[in-house]
This record gives sequence, structure tokens and C-alpha cells, in this order.
Amino acid sequence: MRKILIAISFFTRIPIKLKDVSAEEFYESMILIPLVGVFIGFILWGAAVLFSLIHFVQLQALLMVIVYIWLTGGLHLDGFADTTDALF
Repeated sequence: MRKILIAISFFTRIPIKLKDVSAEEFYESMILIPLVGVFIGFILWGAAVLFSLIHFVQLQALLMVIVYIWLTGGLHLDGFADTTDALF
């Protein structure tokens, strides 16, 4: 359970208080990254269901991006921006 909490705390902005995380525990938690992705996906799915009550598609999309950035801290968007910067 501790390893999944380490992975969630690293890849999301959800505040999880963990004491004394060693480098070995951190690297061992990396095998659980797909589960963190499923966790983030379920949260975004719930937000999408909630936002489907809004009948303005552009607003739904904007709110989904905002929830995603809030949840992950824009981690993937930063990587995408770095990649496009390197390519172009």
C-alpha cells in the first residue's frame, strides 16, 4: 500500500503525507505507475460524467483540461512542451 501511495504522491498533486521515503522505495513504486494512470483516469472519467450535464462542449473541454492540470500539476503538458521545443 505504501508503494502505491508513493507513486500517487509523485505523479499527482494529491497531498499524501509520507515519512522517510527511501530511494529504493521510490524506484520500487515505479512498477505501479499504470495503476496511478488508472486512478487518474477514473477521476477524469468522474469529472467528465459531471461535466456532461453542461450542454456547451467547449466549456466541458476547458473544464476537463483544468481538472487534468490541477490533478497532475501539468506534468505531461510540460513534457509535451519540452518535446515540441526540442523538435522545432
